[in-house]
Amino acid sequence: MSTPKIRFKGFTDDWERRKFSEGVSEIGDGLHGTPKYSDDGNIYFINGNNLVDGKIIINSETKTVASDQQSSADLSLDDTTILMSINGTIGNLAYYSGENLMLGKSVAYMKVSSFDKKFVYIYLQAPSVQKYFMDSLTGTTIKNLGLKAIREMNLNVPKDVEEQVRVGSLFDNFDNLITLHQRKCDELQKVKKYMLQKMFPKKGEKVPEIRFAGFTGNWEQQKLGDISEIRTGPFGSVLHAEDYVSNGTPIVTTEHFKSGTLPIEKEDLPQVSDADYQRLGNYKLESGDIVFSRVGSVDINALVEGEQDGWLFSGRVLRVRPQRAINGRFLHYLLETKIVKDDIISRAVGQTMPSINTEILNATGIKLAKSQDEQHKIGKYFANLDNLIALHQHKCATLKEIKKYMLQNMFPEK
Repeated sequence: MSTPKIRFKGFTDDWERRKFSEGVSEIGDGLHGTPKYSDDGNIYFINGNNLVDGKIIINSETKTVASDQQSSADLSLDDTTILMSINGTIGNLAYYSGENLMLGKSVAYMKVSSFDKKFVYIYLQAPSVQKYFMDSLTGTTIKNLGLKAIREMNLNVPKDVEEQVRVGSLFDNFDNLITLHQRKCDELQKVKKYMLQKMFPKKGEKVPEIRFAGFTGNWEQQKLGDISEIRTGPFGSVLHAEDYVSNGTPIVTTEHFKSGTLPIEKEDLPQVSDADYQRLGNYKLESGDIVFSRVGSVDINALVEGEQDGWLFSGRVLRVRPQRAINGRFLHYLLETKIVKDDIISRAVGQTMPSINTEILNATGIKLAKSQDEQHKIGKYFANLDNLIALHQHKCATLKEIKKYMLQNMFPEK
């Protein structure tokens, strides 16, 4: 007998030890082999990778079969069914929602009977269950979770079904909120991508397709080096890894360009001492600067603003400092357009690990809005989009952390 650390008010009884198979009427998996695919088929052949965040994801790579390929188990899937990946990637889950499916061997199906389905779905994500799964894996190169291990798994289950229902519903609400914010984030990313294509001139054009009211006239062709100062940071002979300290001034290096934005917290960056900061005064960043990685993701840039003013940049970073007449935000988003990114990549040196230098960036062709006011409005528009995207990403991350905490505390450890 055991109880969770956190539970709903009004429930006091110990949870009881039950075999998973006691509350699940049927447990099985899909075809151990290769079906006969058919381009004209209307049945989707899925594996564990098709199970994502509670949904069965069908995409262009999902193959189809004719209906006569389905097994009796495939045809028996119903609204009591939970699907789980058991081969390679372990533990991906999805509810079955009436899709026309044929299961591969990497998908297990579980028909929930006497337990609450949402409770079972979330319990399968609990740390104690995940540990049990990892301890039960077989195979060397490709790991596999056997059906016997699933059937014989022990759970601690509330005697009162109402407590199961409330626990399952709580986490279902968490998942719905996470999905909501992720969907809004994805939609805003699509809007941003679309507007980057429309609010900057296309190749061969002198004006954008979408423009703020009141602005007319052609944009002007320039080279990046003509409207900015571009320089490389200090190389290894000037600064070494052993020079980093735990509480100093941050220095931006190449690994901070994956998302195209710089870390907000300086603790996320290596830092240098006050003495080194004074010595490296020529490599300070200012608000409105734009930085590129010299190697790797060379087409991604990040804008320096706010508390990042005064940070340093390393020898693997290129700093672009726009002239006073150029709005830094505007230039940052202009450099994010596909036409500019493709141009930079096409001129980068090396294939496995592309690299760029000041000469490559200096020669990068761009089209500029002549009006500073138009530059300002475009920069502000995209900054607002990025702020909304960051807001939903933050809410998503926060909800995931809360869910993780509740998973650790709303189910008994053993």
